[in-house]
Amino acid sequence: MIGSGQNGVEGVLGCMKDDNVVYALVRKVHRIDQSEVVKLCYIFWIGENIDRMLRARLGTHKGFINSFLSPYHVDLSVSRREELSDSVLEDLIASVSGNKSHVLSGDRSVQGGAQPVQESVQSAQGSVRSASREVGENARSRANRETVQLQFVDKNAVMDAISSVRCDTNDTNWVLVSYEGSRRSRTLRLVGFGSGGFGEFKEKLRDDAVGYGLLRLNEVIDESVTVKFVFVNWIGEEVDRMQRAYLSTHKGFVTELFSPFHVDHECTNKSEITEEILTGKIKKAAGTANYILS
Repeated sequence: MIGSGQNGVEGVLGCMKDDNVVYALVRKVHRIDQSEVVKLCYIFWIGENIDRMLRARLGTHKGFINSFLSPYHVDLSVSRREELSDSVLEDLIASVSGNKSHVLSGDRSVQGGAQPVQESVQSAQGSVRSASREVGENARSRANRETVQLQFVDKNAVMDAISSVRCDTNDTNWVLVSYEGSRRSRTLRLVGFGSGGFGEFKEKLRDDAVGYGLLRLNEVIDESVTVKFVFVNWIGEEVDRMQRAYLSTHKGFVTELFSPFHVDHECTNKSEITEEILTGKIKKAAGTANYILS
């Protein structure tokens, strides 16, 4: 415990040093129409001068920290102070509050006479990226400079499969990418993609492999269906130790590859990934479980 108080982001900034790692929760009040809604923001700070061995181990701590600080509505990783401010958090909250959701009716046309379905990919990318790019562009560009630039067995196949998940004109709803080889590999390959939904995707997860996946799920809000993209970071329990140790250095590259997405989920055991768990994360991020203040 290094600090607490009532001064929000300003207080967290005072705790962030170049040689430390900080896990923080900030309580924000977000106005939706005539209501004030409490939002909890998880801040992950990695100082530029922290010990290299500690940096390498941070990826293995993520699951525990996420569970310890849960529940929260949004999360943000930063390594420079200018990447964190009240306005940054407010934009991030707005991007996942549902106000900018890509809403489809039963016939897959947009509710309220907005843009047609053919523009849904651009709409989804714009709604998420408009905030996430503004919030995390500096962090991601820095991460890409510091992390390993991964290679591909067939980059076009990977990119086409990811794009197909985002496309409304076909039924593809999942894609999974893994590493070529098992020990300190830096080469990504396409494991598969398909239209069989979550069940088909889960069958492809192996205990001895790392998998990065994108799922297209639908959330029902009143009588509308909202498309949500979920990024899954799977680290099997039997993954080689040396490979596991280097995964945190790949995070920036992989996150950029699969962006934009609405929520992310890291898991190591198949019991940790179910449709119920992912749906719960989506609802939490969308604000369904908000606390309304009088």
